[in-house]
Amino acid sequence: MEKEVTAKFSALRRAERECEPLIGAVACDSAEEVYRMTLTQHGVEGANTVHASALPHMVAMLKSRQQAMANDAMPEQLDASQSEKFSGYFGGQ
Repeated sequence: MEKEVTAKFSALRRAERECEPLIGAVACDSAEEVYRMTLTQHGVEGANTVHASALPHMVAMLKSRQQAMANDAMPEQLDASQSEKFSGYFGGQ
């Protein structure tokens, strides 16, 4: 019984750590609830019906998709006009 409770508690804490960058700090009763909440808040269809064993993998895919989008949105380098505007705005500091 004690090992089961410890395993559930560990799973809950792991889910909270994995999902915190996506939804912030939350208080839930189970890891499954944390994962489902994360997926639901990000508009993933079927988040409430998918098997519980798939939830951590779905959250991992969501995180990697968001990271890829963030990398795509990031400019490689400033061109000369952008650099001049930046220097002018911040006084060349």
